[in-house]
Amino acid sequence: MLEDLVMYHGLRAGEEQRFTVADLKQAAAQHRDFVLQYFTIRNAEGQQVPGQVVHLDTTDIPAEGVLQSELMARNVFYHLVFPLAQQQDFLTFTQTFGGAEAVLPAVMELVTFHNRILLHQPVQLTQGRPHTVWLNWATPPTKAPQSWEEYQQGKQEEAHQQLGITSYSGLYSFIYITDQEVRHEILLPLLTFEKWLPLARSNADFLEVAEQHTVRDEIAAFFRQRNPVVIDGMTVTPVVTRLQFFGLDINDFAQNAQPRRLSVYQARLGIILSYPSKGAPKQVHMTWDTFNAYASFLRSVVYVHEHDPKIHLFKKDEPHLTWTRESDAPQTRLSTVPTPMLPTMWSLPLISIGAFLGTVLWGGVTMRQRRAKGLARCLLGVLPLLILGVLCWPIGHLEVRAPFAEVPQVTDTEARQLSLTLLHNIYRAFDYRDESDTYDALAHSVDGELLETLYVQIQKGLQMQEQGGAVARVQAVNLVDSHLVASATTADGLPRLEVQCRWRVTGTVEHWGHIHTRENEYEAVFTVSAQPDTWKITDYEVLDEQRVRFETGLRIAKRSG
Repeated sequence: MLEDLVMYHGLRAGEEQRFTVADLKQAAAQHRDFVLQYFTIRNAEGQQVPGQVVHLDTTDIPAEGVLQSELMARNVFYHLVFPLAQQQDFLTFTQTFGGAEAVLPAVMELVTFHNRILLHQPVQLTQGRPHTVWLNWATPPTKAPQSWEEYQQGKQEEAHQQLGITSYSGLYSFIYITDQEVRHEILLPLLTFEKWLPLARSNADFLEVAEQHTVRDEIAAFFRQRNPVVIDGMTVTPVVTRLQFFGLDINDFAQNAQPRRLSVYQARLGIILSYPSKGAPKQVHMTWDTFNAYASFLRSVVYVHEHDPKIHLFKKDEPHLTWTRESDAPQTRLSTVPTPMLPTMWSLPLISIGAFLGTVLWGGVTMRQRRAKGLARCLLGVLPLLILGVLCWPIGHLEVRAPFAEVPQVTDTEARQLSLTLLHNIYRAFDYRDESDTYDALAHSVDGELLETLYVQIQKGLQMQEQGGAVARVQAVNLVDSHLVASATTADGLPRLEVQCRWRVTGTVEHWGHIHTRENEYEAVFTVSAQPDTWKITDYEVLDEQRVRFETGLRIAKRSG
């Protein structure tokens, strides 16, 4: 508006409070540099794209000049061009008209088109707050939406492509309530965070990798103090499990992106605060009272177990979230392992048998002598042996397989079901948070000497390196193939099986509102040995391991109430 020319260039009105056409056109020409200085476009790497004014339209200024009362009704139009060296996936727009110390910060309306088709509704570009636009070159727009329904459908498709992180200047909050912890994940633009806590850096436009490492402790301390959580009446100190700087690419969130130099106009800060719980929480009370001009409220998506997520708003006059469990916490349940069918065994009391055999032998020897003396001598020798045999009956037993007894055989179908049950219990053991509880659960299916080795290997297999090493929660264990390789009997008469299995494990990790699902396939030969009352894995050999599927999905939130 012509009023801007008067304000920024100090023009003075003449008679009748009228500004001359010469002064206004001269100010309009000088304003070229002003527009190029305070309106900037940055490419996907955060570098500023040089621009130029290719046309200046001052036809709205009449020859007789403009009265003070008409300044807001007339405009000067600048046609700017910003040549790009190559196709860009992201463009970031910023306006700081008047500089950082401007008394009246300007507001600019930004309208973006791709292929001459409107991308979004107009955006209010406030002073110093960048706005980034994503340009989808894979499936660029070919026509404008013809109805509200088409517009909404396009927004939903974009949300899924961008995993719900569609605003590059927005503040995102995700709260997860599980049986092991309360987790608050916060994602916000770096410039928004610096309204609370400015960070030291050598370049005003970029945050170097070394600087990202230096400010970690400072940022972590800030959030630890600003987000108190009470679980079942106890204030819990949070553990910062992840603190990372992200760029614009959504793959930074879907994968564990490596640190790199970031433009402060495009950088986003992600932090995960974990509040561990000793047991399944019954009540959670969270407070968020940290607000600024860029974050006048906090819109959080709350995830409770597998239920549909809901939206909660933290506001200055309502800075709390309270959640109460409505039902008993589910318990981790292990499947019942079939009792092994053992061969018929005889328990032989060796001492008693020896005593009875001694009785028979002594009696036979003494009875050959004269009847009177032989009977007396027989009784003197037999009675102690009989007493010894009776007293020792409960002790000194030897277990031997009954002669001619049929050895029970395990069928291929029974071996398959046994393998599935043992595999299910092994992975269910990792539902427990404490390592000792996991070991106790594993001991139901694995022999003691094998426990530690199997624990380490399963734990490693459940880690998602793409998500910073987070341990996946097992959703399903499916047996693809199984067959009995060999069946034998140990020296103590217990059956022992060798079973070759191929199975798939589906696990999930949920961060930033995304569900990362990974499915791995394994093949191994298990040695399964019968115990007196159960079966356990006593040895194994891994033959193959491969990833079958890795995908990232999105859970759609609903407004609470």
